[in-house]
Amino acid sequence: MENTSIERTVRKVIGDVMDHPDLDANTMDVNEDLFDYGLNSVSFIKIVVGIETEYDFEFEDEILVGEGFNTVGCFIDYVSTRVSEAIG
Repeated sequence: MENTSIERTVRKVIGDVMDHPDLDANTMDVNEDLFDYGLNSVSFIKIVVGIETEYDFEFEDEILVGEGFNTVGCFIDYVSTRVSEAIG
């Protein structure tokens, strides 16, 4: 799967979950902090579940506890790695 496809899908999930007037998940910089746009524990879980549903895998528990998934880029990188592992 192409990284642009992953990016598009991750951005869509984030855009569907986040409800902030200044957030355009399709154009925001991949390094912008989602907490600045209202990311909280509930929206975080909704994003994780949305990505898990799209890609039919589960985030590893230790990754969710130890990593800071606070940007679009963090989610894209993780999904890209998991998809590559599944293919490879």
